[in-house]
Amino acid sequence: MQDEPLAAQAPVVAASGRVEEYRGRRTDVPKVAGVLIITAGVLGIVYGLQPFGVLNSYGYVESATLCAVLIITFGIIAILGGFSAIGRDSGLFAVIGGVCGILSIGFYIGALISLIGLLLVASSYREFQD
Repeated sequence: MQDEPLAAQAPVVAASGRVEEYRGRRTDVPKVAGVLIITAGVLGIVYGLQPFGVLNSYGYVESATLCAVLIITFGIIAILGGFSAIGRDSGLFAVIGGVCGILSIGFYIGALISLIGLLLVASSYREFQD
């Protein structure tokens, strides 16, 4: 997109209401967002693995296993979405990864980290290839 002349690029309406040209600037915001979402996914996976060691001795295996599998699945999707954000491949998948990072809980701080990453993805959505 940087090789295209300015006339071929689509105009962008700024918050002030005037039209500005988007020059295809690439920032590090998607990379930071991706790292935050991956961190939330890893925290979610670690959080989801805890019931397998602790609750087996108490007999709560069935319900804990279902919740743990859901949390681990959300964590895996968050990690994949984080890599999508780092590579600027798919903004939609990065958003899905951010939402799954929030749902994976991750010691409760993972949800906050993923929310920040999701907001960063949303603010830099134009930099993605989709």
